[in-house]
Amino acid sequence: NFSEVTYDLSRPLVPEPTTTTTSTIPPTTTTSTTVAPTTDFVFEVTTASDGDAFVLPLVSTSSINASIDWGDGTVNTVTSWNDANAFHTYTTAGVYTVSMSGIIDGWDYASPGNAGTDKTQFGDISNWGTFEVTTIGCFFQCTNLTVSATDSLTVTSGSNIFNGCTGLITIDLSNWDVSG
Repeated sequence: NFSEVTYDLSRPLVPEPTTTTTSTIPPTTTTSTTVAPTTDFVFEVTTASDGDAFVLPLVSTSSINASIDWGDGTVNTVTSWNDANAFHTYTTAGVYTVSMSGIIDGWDYASPGNAGTDKTQFGDISNWGTFEVTTIGCFFQCTNLTVSATDSLTVTSGSNIFNGCTGLITIDLSNWDVSG
């Protein structure tokens, strides 16, 4: 048992919005809020075992003054490359969304001083925010790195930013400021 369906292609297939007015006693007020885009640098960290640590790959030339929400209820401030708060231990293994706000540059996985950091922990970047690329090899060999961020990234200097990032298949560079 089939029915014939016809469409008028001169009209949109999506229903047009309608406005409904409802009177209530007593009168009520509805408020809507628009959320501004975040300026935070947001990325995922994956820990394989309980007690695994994640280290921000900062270098001595880093300019950093950032608040870090580690995604597990812990929030710290980092003000220098060798700040103890740049090192975080996760109690339970899992995937955590880390959010950093403030001044963030001097990030360098290629630096010899960061040779011991576990680059496989670094996952998807969902927002660039105020993050600024100022070093060579910024995400060097972060094999699980992906980028879903659609906001603009500022690159003032650096090369081989994604060298060895085998998980990074595509990336939209159209909004990036590479005027340096």
